[in-house]
Amino acid sequence: MVTKALFSIWSPILALVFALVFPRTSQAQFPAGTLLNATFIRTVGTNELNRILGADKDAFALPHDTNYVVPSYNAASYPVDIYKISYVSRIPEQKGKRTVASGMIAIPKVGEERYPKTPKLVSYQHGTIFGKYQCPSYAFATNNPQIQGLFWDGGYEDRLVTAVFAGQGDVVIAADYFGIGDSVESEGYTVKGSHQQACLDFYLAASSFLSNKGIRFTGLYLSGWSQGGLVTLQFLEKLEQLGYQVTAASTAAAPSDPVAVISGMIYNPSPIQAQWANTMLILTLFSYEKYYSQPGLAKEVLDPKYYGLCKQVYERKGTNSLENTYSILFGTNTNTSIPTSIPADYWDLVQSKYHDPLNLATSAYGKDLDKNQGYRWFSFTPIRMYYGLVDEVVTVPVASLPLYYDQALGNTNITSHSVTGGNHRGTFLRAVSEQKTWFDTFTGIP
Repeated sequence: MVTKALFSIWSPILALVFALVFPRTSQAQFPAGTLLNATFIRTVGTNELNRILGADKDAFALPHDTNYVVPSYNAASYPVDIYKISYVSRIPEQKGKRTVASGMIAIPKVGEERYPKTPKLVSYQHGTIFGKYQCPSYAFATNNPQIQGLFWDGGYEDRLVTAVFAGQGDVVIAADYFGIGDSVESEGYTVKGSHQQACLDFYLAASSFLSNKGIRFTGLYLSGWSQGGLVTLQFLEKLEQLGYQVTAASTAAAPSDPVAVISGMIYNPSPIQAQWANTMLILTLFSYEKYYSQPGLAKEVLDPKYYGLCKQVYERKGTNSLENTYSILFGTNTNTSIPTSIPADYWDLVQSKYHDPLNLATSAYGKDLDKNQGYRWFSFTPIRMYYGLVDEVVTVPVASLPLYYDQALGNTNITSHSVTGGNHRGTFLRAVSEQKTWFDTFTGIP
């Protein structure tokens, strides 16, 4: 019998063999987790990494609460090679349909042409993005298909994690998720099964690539911010179910219970709720409609006046889609018969029947939200969850749900850490600085 442990060792190697032996004309027929292609993007020098850790970080943190202290990071010790890889995955919600997805691998150069032999492996799960290419595989690219311009911060989270971890000798991997980057699929925002499968298959494909480079990582660590915090918990649950060992995991501002997040934003909105938070309603609606084969779901929930604009935000089509998305989300014309932007207030964005919490809870959309939670299981992995005391997206009660749930189960492996003055971005910056220190206290696979 092949045990799960043996499978976890040999699966990456078998995936590499498939990628080398079979012609690429039938890529989608390869087993999930097969590495298809690896493209070297560029070497990021220590000067650039330190700018990310310094001036770029300070700009990213603005504006922030007067009680917030912007963290500092150790200077990068090594330049980092950036690769984009493509790999085979499958979509559980669509009868296991095969697809090709992408992601980033960041490897420190500890010598002139030498990679580390036994580094830590940090799998980073990215947060909500407004542009299709504001994702890990394009975070350091110079040929982004969309016009970036002033939107440089869209991929900053991926650049910061690379600078903090890879710049200090760890290897970083980060999947783009389905529908993001080069993927031809529709986006599957917060769709649990697809998030789990995309991250798992990327991990297998990345392991093949690293093995081919002579790199044997000493432990797997998970990190994620915002949507990526939810994905991190979902991914961890899948890894534990399959018997993979994870040394430690940490999240920042994780919306771990989507139904609580959406309900709170409709029925009990925070006075500091971010204007762009309505994106979560839009992306979940259209994603569930696509992935759960529920045609008309978005029309059922959204005010008809805003349906077309919301669909544009989800589809992200065209070279100028990023600017169009920002215009729709942050514009001011929402009151005419032909609006050009959408309201920030969820109450105005949904149909009146969803002003009743009971209708949401019993609706198809409410049930979809509930099944995509990321914390209702007993985890054996040490977990640290960071939340901000003035987060304009993930409120303190929502951020505290996993801790209280696990405490009810008698689980002491999870701890929560508040960030004084921490808004959504500030919580991320603080979490990453402390995650690096915490991860370095472990010696490897438990």
